[in-house]
Amino acid sequence: MPPLAVLGSREAERFPEKFRGLGRGHYDICDAEQFDLVLDSSKLEPSERAQRVAGALKA
Repeated sequence: MPPLAVLGSREAERFPEKFRGLGRGHYDICDAEQFDLVLDSSKLEPSERAQRVAGALKA
């Protein structure tokens, strides 16, 4: 899960006039420890994320 600042920046790009704060509102609800695979999209390129998902599916 990317840092909250990254989520806020993405929201601002996607929805310049509405839906602000959705990432902040849901940030604490998601607990990364509850998932088998956690990918930080602020650090990994799409191809890297895809490779990790494919690897997890094979395992």
